[in-house]
Amino acid sequence: MDNISQQMGSISLTSTTLTLCSWNVQQLSENSKKRPEKFQAVVDTIRGLNCDVIALQEVSTETAGEILANLLNTTPNEWSAQSYVVYAVEGELFKEHSVFLWKNTSISDVRSRDYGDNSFNRRLHCIDFEYNAKSMTAINFHFKARGAQQKVANDQEQDALYNFFQNGPKDLIAVGDFNCYPMSFSPQGQMMTNYSQLLHPRMYTNTIEDDCYDNVLVRPDVKKKHNPVASVCDICMDSLDSSHTSDDISNHKPIKVIFSNM
Repeated sequence: MDNISQQMGSISLTSTTLTLCSWNVQQLSENSKKRPEKFQAVVDTIRGLNCDVIALQEVSTETAGEILANLLNTTPNEWSAQSYVVYAVEGELFKEHSVFLWKNTSISDVRSRDYGDNSFNRRLHCIDFEYNAKSMTAINFHFKARGAQQKVANDQEQDALYNFFQNGPKDLIAVGDFNCYPMSFSPQGQMMTNYSQLLHPRMYTNTIEDDCYDNVLVRPDVKKKHNPVASVCDICMDSLDSSHTSDDISNHKPIKVIFSNM
């Protein structure tokens, strides 16, 4: 082997793009008997997204994230998962979990934590991680709609998220389900439009039966440095028989965001 080939062989070639996804999977639970194919359909969809990190909302059981990671693994320990209870009904069994899934081959030094603040109806679930030696923080959140007819998120939560962006980590990405239109922010929350660089619609068929929004928020410095490009993706239907529709998995569509120059 010549000297140049030896030098090239010692270089570790790493990707310069980070792909982060968000998806409300609507009461994903291994205990559900209504849609036995749902887990496989979620796994097939995540594989199709080809992401490094994905944040899931509305997971109904603590172990669902680990089940997904095990199903996603094509090699041992390829995927990891972390789940947190973000909402619980007192006196009832219902709990909503936030789940982060990540590829161990893409990101490293992952530190998963929750962020408790009484301003939020649900707890925020955060991960700090390294990608190509860069430190990043991702937050997974699920706003509570103020009212079905008003189609706006809770003002208090919007203001709290704005303050979090003002005082939080520098390289911050927030993803999740806003349950509101992009222009329905409260007076202080209007300032959040400075951070609402990426807004994509989905059909909300529960009570509103109209367009609502899931979101990816990035700080202006993150947008300037990494030029995020977002898209809405379809749900994989290959695992379902002809009697099922995409709403049998979720009436939300996954959001995929690619960050460059990482």
